[in-house]
Amino acid sequence: AVSLKVFPIILIGFLIVKKEFKALSWFLICTFILFFIPIVITDYELYKFYFTQVLFRANNGEISAAFVDSYQSVFMFLKRLFIYDKIDNPMVFYNGPILFKTLLYIFKIFILSILYFITKNQRNSFLVFSLWLFGSLILSPYQSTYLLILLMLMFLSISKLNISISQKVFCFLMLFIISNSSFLKWLIFPFNYLRLFAVIILFFALLYYQRNFIRYKIMLVILVLSIITIPFLANKKEYFENALHYKTPILTFDYTLKNDTLEYYYWNKNGINKKTLPFERKKIDTTMAYIKNKQIFYKGKPLTFDNSNKLKPIVVDKSIFFLSDNNRGVGFYNLCKLPIQNEHSIK
Repeated sequence: AVSLKVFPIILIGFLIVKKEFKALSWFLICTFILFFIPIVITDYELYKFYFTQVLFRANNGEISAAFVDSYQSVFMFLKRLFIYDKIDNPMVFYNGPILFKTLLYIFKIFILSILYFITKNQRNSFLVFSLWLFGSLILSPYQSTYLLILLMLMFLSISKLNISISQKVFCFLMLFIISNSSFLKWLIFPFNYLRLFAVIILFFALLYYQRNFIRYKIMLVILVLSIITIPFLANKKEYFENALHYKTPILTFDYTLKNDTLEYYYWNKNGINKKTLPFERKKIDTTMAYIKNKQIFYKGKPLTFDNSNKLKPIVVDKSIFFLSDNNRGVGFYNLCKLPIQNEHSIK
């Protein structure tokens, strides 16, 4: 599970805080053995590709598409609020990528700090372990329905908590909503995040029941120190966008420009498909733009700075067309367009 999903790795933090170094050693040894066996059976390059290209992007929510409400994560909810996209997310509350990163960063620090203090002061190890698993689900950028089976530990922990019957009933009600909210797919944003709301409410209810174990002054200092590091979260802004007025299919793998048409090719259950669109242009150049170290260069200057894979850059009039899997998961390409902002300054 640690090899395939990022969120279980947080349990290493649980063992370190509890000073269970013997258990940590066995955990690491067994993980290494279970990881080594498939490498012997399969190809090493498969795992190299997974760890160098897939794992970290998956941990950043780049699984299949840029905006997927079924992930039901804080990451995706904040992205819906603060990341503008002309096609996928035009109705944002405020277009603020830095604000998105800031709130997500502070939220993660807050959750980890809470878990640390409860672990240090709460003697009920089963409850603490359940909270770490629950917290890892909250921190994960995506959640799948089968992961909800981990809430069984939370159910058992709540059933043994020294709280009133009404408080237990409230917690069990939240667990019921979390486990069954996937049936409410017809709701619109933000009401389609009912499961996430129930997760957050339950987590804070459990924190309230454990409030005597939390050191609020120290947490405030941690949050303030975290805020100081926010300016370092900024990165270069990307200016490329969808080349078409809609997304190309998720398994798009090639495109061509010929005569006055644009053709793109994609996979689906019927095999390879081709879509032809009318496309007027004055000039095409296939030599001026090229890819180096995953970035598009034009006249020797880099024009992109993201970590996505890119294919087939072509200069079309005053823009560069190319395929990119930015925000869509490795290999899930979309046809993009990058305007050449100031061609005279690029020499």
